[in-house]
Amino acid sequence: MGKVAAKVTATELAVQLCVSEDAIRKATACGRLTRDDLGLYDASTAAQEWAQNRKAPPRSARGKLKARPTETLLEVQTRHEKVKLREREVKVAELEANLIDIRAAEKQVWELIRAARERILNWPAELAPELAAAVGADPTALEIALEQAVRKLLEKFPAEGLEVAASAAA
Repeated sequence: MGKVAAKVTATELAVQLCVSEDAIRKATACGRLTRDDLGLYDASTAAQEWAQNRKAPPRSARGKLKARPTETLLEVQTRHEKVKLREREVKVAELEANLIDIRAAEKQVWELIRAARERILNWPAELAPELAAAVGADPTALEIALEQAVRKLLEKFPAEGLEVAASAAA
């Protein structure tokens, strides 16, 4: 037995397509939707015509928040207000200079790491004479031993972070 096409009114079609009845009437007047002799719409044909002939959203609507199929108007408005609030917070933070440039921060971190590393590497030369006098050892041999130990310790630090910081500082 053949499938009988469902015939619907403009109001019923508007409900099925989730649009206003006025939009259905305008689309019909423009020839984007077709009615039968009785003024009714074939539901499946009208849905296909609507999908194919629907106009693109107006320029003002492009790039704005789009409603999810299950959202209510209140939820969409709430989400929109939250986005606007976040944008305002960012602008205020920029005006108050609470935000910093990430490249400048990375460069400063790199410079601090490099300065700390240099101080650590110079530490054996400063400490060796005092330590050698205290224990009665050769200052040069003690300095070399301390320097090797410090370099071995510094090699254990991850080089990845330093490379990233160095590229940011460049």
